[in-house]
Amino acid sequence: AARAEAAAAAAAAAAAPAGGVPAGESSVVRVLDADQAYVVRATWQAATWVAPSPDALPPPVAAVRWGPAPPDQAPGVTVGAAQEQRFPFRTARAGLLPDPELLRFDAQGRFDARALARYLIGFAPEGGEPTHLLHDPLCVHLRVQWVEALLQRYGLAPALRVRRTDPPPQAAPAGGSPLSPPPFDFHPKLDLKPVKVRWEALPPYLRGEADRRVAAAAALAPCLPGAPVDGATAVVKAPLEPGAWYDLRLEAVPLADPDADGLLIGLSHFRTSRYADVPALLAALGLRAAPEAPWPFEPLDTPVAALAPAAVALGDDRALDEALAQMGLDPWPLPRSPQLVLLWAPQGAGWALAGALLDSDEALIRGPRMELPPDPAAPPPPRLELVRAVVGGVELRPRRSNAAATRVLLAPGAPAAPTGADPVFALEVRDRGQLRSARRACGLAPTFVTQERS
Repeated sequence: AARAEAAAAAAAAAAAPAGGVPAGESSVVRVLDADQAYVVRATWQAATWVAPSPDALPPPVAAVRWGPAPPDQAPGVTVGAAQEQRFPFRTARAGLLPDPELLRFDAQGRFDARALARYLIGFAPEGGEPTHLLHDPLCVHLRVQWVEALLQRYGLAPALRVRRTDPPPQAAPAGGSPLSPPPFDFHPKLDLKPVKVRWEALPPYLRGEADRRVAAAAALAPCLPGAPVDGATAVVKAPLEPGAWYDLRLEAVPLADPDADGLLIGLSHFRTSRYADVPALLAALGLRAAPEAPWPFEPLDTPVAALAPAAVALGDDRALDEALAQMGLDPWPLPRSPQLVLLWAPQGAGWALAGALLDSDEALIRGPRMELPPDPAAPPPPRLELVRAVVGGVELRPRRSNAAATRVLLAPGAPAAPTGADPVFALEVRDRGQLRSARRACGLAPTFVTQERS
């Protein structure tokens, strides 16, 4: 423990400014002042050992007496006088870098806040993701935890802004003409307020392998207070509108005027969902999340000419189209609203359940997001997975889907007739790894048969 504390004290003093260490600063990680002269002083000693006899072994390093060489050194050991080397340098002054140099770590001549993009890992959501569910948090991840302190040295502060990029139409002012509207003021109209920001430690899965190993070793060391803090994650909450386009922006703004436009460090462009969360997305298909009672209205039914292919091919438009054609469902029209359709095949004198087709207006299968995971020790699970559907004892598994994951074909291992007194269509999903169920009532036979019998 004493050795670790001595090392920490030495590291804190290693980059002391020419005028001395500022009062109250003793952290190992310390942000230097802007445009100031500093000097790194390195003091070292060397010890040599000459074997006094051919069979002699060198003494352990711990036995060497450092400092002014005392007379009682181990035989053959000589300790030289302390040497000091000085390495002066000056921190960067504020300025703008050419765009090609912004991400270059060797471009240190001037401080350009935009160059903090060097430490930007990414956002959630990212540009290529499906629509952003309204209750999901927005996240920004940085490799270092001292961005705010560094910006303060230059009179700046970090600002996270959520800016709408597709403003709704505005009415013409009184006495004006729609053909000649006044100039549109984008800044106050489109920046959402209030935006709530909470800073957290960077999750381990976003750290480098070396950083993860150092943190794990430090957590086990009895002489250290805990794992080192490395990196930062901002969790953002904002009043988003459904079905709209936004930019999540990380900016550097003046400390004296935090509402001013800032220098852009990075952004993510995304579209919001019509739905707040996974239960709302499934409710649009007429599926009520358990433990609520199942939706009482039965889904649509249609007969099929053949069974679904046995191979699983998700995220493949062509494979889905070929499967629907094989089943006699080509062309299958796009619905005006989300729907669930049960697929039935003739079996003897009756009908067997041959599958189900989920048609949604938004993705039903969503991969992992770059967010804080439920389990801090593991990467985040997929945002939404379809596990299976069970209808009166008949199990259906995802078999085909389109690339957008808005149309999913589920099929059983073999067609079978549902059984039970009150059958329901129960869809099981994993919502961030947590198993959920959503249900609606259905029949033991297709409605086009039961209606004929009645």
